[in-house]
Amino acid sequence: MTIKENLMQFNKSSLISLCKFLRLSGYSRLHKKEMAEMISSQLLSHQIAEKNLLFLNQKSTLLLEALLKKGKIPYDHLDDMITFLILGYTYDDNKELSICTDAAELFSKIYTEELKKKHEKIMLVQSYCAALTRLYGIISADDVFDIYDRQNHDLSKEEFRAIIDYLSEGHFIWYISDNTLFYIFNDTEEYHNLLLSIHSDIINSLSIYYIPSRKKILKYADEDYFDKTNEYIKLFNYLTNKMYLTDETADDLCKYISHQCLLDNDTYVILDDDLLLDIGVKTQKDFDNIYMIIEQMHNTTRKQIFFGYTGQELNDMGLYDNIDIPYNVSMTRAAPKKIGRNEPCPCGSGKKYKNCCGR
Repeated sequence: MTIKENLMQFNKSSLISLCKFLRLSGYSRLHKKEMAEMISSQLLSHQIAEKNLLFLNQKSTLLLEALLKKGKIPYDHLDDMITFLILGYTYDDNKELSICTDAAELFSKIYTEELKKKHEKIMLVQSYCAALTRLYGIISADDVFDIYDRQNHDLSKEEFRAIIDYLSEGHFIWYISDNTLFYIFNDTEEYHNLLLSIHSDIINSLSIYYIPSRKKILKYADEDYFDKTNEYIKLFNYLTNKMYLTDETADDLCKYISHQCLLDNDTYVILDDDLLLDIGVKTQKDFDNIYMIIEQMHNTTRKQIFFGYTGQELNDMGLYDNIDIPYNVSMTRAAPKKIGRNEPCPCGSGKKYKNCCGR
């Protein structure tokens, strides 16, 4: 099946959405067949295909290589190839994921060793942008480069900035505005202003940030990664032993709760009706026990308002006197708007929040 044949199976509203996503013009008066031809032509251009390929993360890249080699991969890898499915490069083939013949031919031709090296470099820079915005919420592009340069020494500042500008056209967990990188989930004016006021005195100064090792930064770039603190493990054990959840479900919920602690959301806000239903809370005793564990997690979770440190670390180091953060900031949280677990993920992946960045 070709891309055009695959697109002809889409409804017209989906094709219109694709035209908007690809920033095509003149599609409003086209018939479905003509629209499919225009989109197919765009997707098969070397420039667009290369960009879509270079924006793939490591796991998705390995899956694409398997697709090019075998033609099909198990359908349970759908989440990691959702962008290619939405664009029309791949399709559902009897509960297997297949790649369109013309797409396979094009990607096999352009994915040279030279492009693979370029891809690795771009994804390394993307990992630093993702990890550092996730840890701090906001950071200048110059500071991202300084941290990257300390640990890698393989790009000039101009080369690094060119890659960030290139990446800014993709859909990641960060975006750039006025030379500053922002975490995409900090989506309310109140939380933006809180971070800006806290960080205003230390922009372009790395002395106050918690800076992980290179190995740790690459872990933090994965939205699914969280430090498994004693409190994290305590919550996991309570969910499995007391609430009788499976290990997989309990781990997903622990990661979701850790993410909400990262954003400094109030515990009562975290424990909304959807989460209580997912956990299966039916008694006041279970609610109180889970509430107390999450309150403890707040003190051992790395937070953006604390420059990537935990509250406990700041207290142990005596940094509250050096940082202009009210001691009770966590008790008067101006946290970002909470995203429902079943809502679309704002990173643009097309997945539900609970199956993507909210895991």
